[in-house]
Amino acid sequence: MPTTLRFRRYSNTSLSTITGADGELIIDETNKTLTVHDGSTAGGSRLATESFALSHGGSNVASILPSYTGNVGASNILLTNHAGLHTQSSTESTFTANLQNDVTGFYVEDSGSAAVYAATNIVIETNSAGSNGSNNWIFNIDGSLQFPDSTRQLTGFKGYATDNTARTLAQAAYNAANADLTLLSNELTSNDQFIATINASQNTLISSAYSTANAAVANTVTLFGIEATQNTNITNATNLAQAAFNYANSIPIIDSVARTTANSAQANTIVIQGVDVSQNSNIALLQGAMTSANANIAAALAQANAAFVQANIAATIIPQNPQSSNYVLVSSDAGKHLYYTNGSAVSLYIPWTANTTFANGTSIIIVSHTSSNVTVTPNVGVTMYLAGNTTSASRNVTTYGMATLLMTAANTWYINGTGVY
Repeated sequence: MPTTLRFRRYSNTSLSTITGADGELIIDETNKTLTVHDGSTAGGSRLATESFALSHGGSNVASILPSYTGNVGASNILLTNHAGLHTQSSTESTFTANLQNDVTGFYVEDSGSAAVYAATNIVIETNSAGSNGSNNWIFNIDGSLQFPDSTRQLTGFKGYATDNTARTLAQAAYNAANADLTLLSNELTSNDQFIATINASQNTLISSAYSTANAAVANTVTLFGIEATQNTNITNATNLAQAAFNYANSIPIIDSVARTTANSAQANTIVIQGVDVSQNSNIALLQGAMTSANANIAAALAQANAAFVQANIAATIIPQNPQSSNYVLVSSDAGKHLYYTNGSAVSLYIPWTANTTFANGTSIIIVSHTSSNVTVTPNVGVTMYLAGNTTSASRNVTTYGMATLLMTAANTWYINGTGVY
């Protein structure tokens, strides 16, 4: 009858507290393995099983596996889960097809160079193909690089130097163009600002004055009976002066064209100066008449400017119609303000247009500088709306209130302001 050899067995937890005899084998039932004891170590030393070795493949198993020197004979070594092959040498690692490093393999040195050896071309293959269907980068044995699109590069890329030179020239041209544009823009702006200072109304007055002067010249010519030749020369001079005047008004900057016109006028003046003494006498009389006419024109311009200033001042003043009792609007109140200073309540009536005529757009201001209300009441046949309200009714302007009345159509008025209800 066969003999069965059985060893003591415990769970891993229980076994960890047991110290076996020297050389004793005790079974670890939890891990399904043997533990070897030395008489002093609790739990003993556990032997690795195949499943244990596989489950600890990602950790350092140098204490479990023996060390090897020389060649490892294997047809295939598979590394998974980001594992790697490492050398403990401090100088280099080599993976080659032979010891001479002259066929296919890798050579990596800690502080030196890294090299790839191949008897033929070296191919780097990407995960996915490019647009042409290829995904290989090939370093050919002739030293060229073949791209995935099958093109080859035999020399280093030299495009940047030429490209940078072109960029520099283009930038210089761009900067110069910007400088020219800035200068031109400043000149145009300066001219525009100068032209803008010319007052249109002043130009109209000057043109009118010049026309008056021309009329005076014509009258003077007729008065003194200057002969046809003199009249022709004077007319030519007048026309040239008019052309120079118009050109000076249209272009403030005197250019070569203006100088040409001035030279032409000077030439005609020399012709006029060639007239004999009797003609010069008549011209002197004409110049005296023009001087007098110019003085009259200057005086007229001064009076016109003074009237213009006064008109501007008057346009900013709203005439006042003071009131302190009941009052009915009249047509002359248009454009005025009614100023109330009464101490008790008063009424302001808006008459029917059949009795008092007001033009559409008539505006009247009401100022209640009082201690009581001013009641604005539309007479029979007249409607008055508070702005924003569709009901026609009488409205009160309270103490120190201010309101504006505006007639938009016959017998239709609107009222609005502060302190109006």
